[in-house]
Amino acid sequence: MNTLLQFNTADVSNIDFVSIADRVDSNWADWEVNFEHNGKTYVGFLGACPFHPEDMHGDEIIEAEEL
Repeated sequence: MNTLLQFNTADVSNIDFVSIADRVDSNWADWEVNFEHNGKTYVGFLGACPFHPEDMHGDEIIEAEEL
């Protein structure tokens, strides 16, 4: 079983907002994201704006695991 990881968004690259996993309210959603860290690809969850997630998102990617 893989251990779930947590990453600061400032420490990762190539964040791809795949899909909304859960809508928190009209201005915020939990997104499933793919991203890279130290040459490896991961999937996890990141809170962000449902309309402009690249511009407005939280600082922590949670429940991440290597692909």
